[in-house]
Amino acid sequence: MTETRLLSRPEVLQMVGITHKITCTVNEALDALSLGRSKFYKMVRDGEIDIVKFGPRGTRVKVASLLRVVEAHSLSANQSATKTRIEANGRARKRTANARKLNEI
Repeated sequence: MTETRLLSRPEVLQMVGITHKITCTVNEALDALSLGRSKFYKMVRDGEIDIVKFGPRGTRVKVASLLRVVEAHSLSANQSATKTRIEANGRARKRTANARKLNEI
């Protein structure tokens, strides 16, 4: 099995091409996080992502807040695999329970 490792901050910044920036545009942030605009602005409203306004058309996103979001939503490979197994077991149990109910009818 391939071992997964978390990337360091400089590696993440280099991957998305914003190594030298303190802020980036909304479109750069959307590309970096692979998010849609609606989800992105919901995260802004919820305080997960910090933005800075420079006039009516100058909305910028703090790069540090993007890194915080990625770290907060990251799971290690072990946690992710365990979560998937637990969800799969729950679905299987629900299907079995539903099948039993149908047999009783």
